[in-house]
Amino acid sequence: MKSLYKEHILEHYREPHNFGELEDPDVAVDVDNPSCGDELTVYARTENSEIQELTFTGSGCALSVAAASLLTDTLQGADVDDIKNVSEEDMFDLLGLEKDEVSPMRWKCVLLSRNAVQQLVEDQE
Repeated sequence: MKSLYKEHILEHYREPHNFGELEDPDVAVDVDNPSCGDELTVYARTENSEIQELTFTGSGCALSVAAASLLTDTLQGADVDDIKNVSEEDMFDLLGLEKDEVSPMRWKCVLLSRNAVQQLVEDQE
């Protein structure tokens, strides 16, 4: 099973969904993970407290890029309150991983895009 998850992660790393700068976003957030060198910018367009479009740009390791790809897929059309409730466990579930399969140093990679979208919501309030 682990190899299936790894391939799933690699597919999102090689061809991330929702990758690209969003034209005229309502809000954008830059985040980084200095320990791994990951850098992401997440862009959002909202309407009536709902995410209409969510995209990202940047570079990073397979875990951070795949997590951003999967998270932006999941949150298209989500209510901003749902974004506040995205947990660490939700992020590992999106990647199909258990926390103990990833070293604690790499948890930051998994959580980087989550932190960015939660900051987007805070910035917009």
